[in-house]
Amino acid sequence: MTRQFASFVWAAKAVAAYYKDRLTHGRDTKIKLGAALVAPLAETAFELGIPVFTQCELISIERDEIGHVVAAVVQTPEGEQRISTSAGVVLSAGGYPQDAERRAATVPHVQAGLPHYSMAPESSTGGGIRIAEQAGAKFVNSNSDAASWAPVSLIPQPDGSTRPFPHLFMDRAKPGVIAVGHDGQRFTNEAVSYHDFVQNMVVKLREEKRQSAWLVCDHAALRRYGLGAVPCAPGRIGRYIRSGYLKTGATAVELAKATGIDPVGLAQTIQNFNQHAVTGEDPAFGKGSTPYQTALGDPDHSPNQCVKPLEGRLYAVEVFSGDIGTTMGLDITAQGEVRDCAGQVIPGLYAVGNDANSLMSGSYPGAGITLGPALTFGYLVGRRAARV
Repeated sequence: MTRQFASFVWAAKAVAAYYKDRLTHGRDTKIKLGAALVAPLAETAFELGIPVFTQCELISIERDEIGHVVAAVVQTPEGEQRISTSAGVVLSAGGYPQDAERRAATVPHVQAGLPHYSMAPESSTGGGIRIAEQAGAKFVNSNSDAASWAPVSLIPQPDGSTRPFPHLFMDRAKPGVIAVGHDGQRFTNEAVSYHDFVQNMVVKLREEKRQSAWLVCDHAALRRYGLGAVPCAPGRIGRYIRSGYLKTGATAVELAKATGIDPVGLAQTIQNFNQHAVTGEDPAFGKGSTPYQTALGDPDHSPNQCVKPLEGRLYAVEVFSGDIGTTMGLDITAQGEVRDCAGQVIPGLYAVGNDANSLMSGSYPGAGITLGPALTFGYLVGRRAARV
């Protein structure tokens, strides 16, 4: 909004409309982003009179003498209730990203002692999967990766806790930003997907026997693009420095002192990077070498939308391994029916979303790879259960 007058006008109108909604309706009324996906589905459910219950936890699944799922037992605010079914039970509880025990059992770098933080809702504790297993379902643990990875930084909170912040698209690919380990050396192409970035970062951390890496940028990049939770101009950065989230130094040596990064390694890395960045090149990792990468860069910067030298005052944010959701889940058929350990369908039990095993077997070809299958299998399971 600070670069073009038309952008300023658009942003000013959007902010004004937001506060008008808050004053008039008590909330934002614009249906966009995730709300635009959920709203028409919710509207359909409401129009059809489908009851929706919140704050309910699945306790168990009941099967009859021939193995059909006939009921679900749930804990509600009013107490335990048994809900019988003639069509079946559909599990869609978000996988197990907040299940520390299963995460440790399926994520090698967690087993190796690295910290890990999920951006998934705290309620995604794997309850649906555990209860399905109790009913005989098979959990697939052979995927190439247990989750869709994303680097995260930790924002200090007033109560002394921290909140994870995902580094997905907004900073890593931008010109004037690099990623280094504690030895000061780059370890990846910063503009690759967040899943690939974490894969490469984990290799680096295990080699270094460290628990984190760093995103480093210069003052121009920080004020133009922001870094993690730190906003771009005209946003203020002082509170992030005071909280310790954002580290800074006038030189590479000063920044190294503030972060614990090796000063010689960091200074040498920046010098080597800048030598080629002047002409928009990155012979070490090829940052900005594909359309995916340049789409995340700065279209107003040339000759490489993702590469420029780091000059002047420097800043850094510490990043850790994280995820946006798990990929390992229940074994299902092409109709979303859950199978048991013998490969047989459990009649009346279905799974969709991250409770079902990923179609990609743990790989991550691109954003939306969970949303597409969730919508598709939701449709297929609905028709299957209703025998349409």
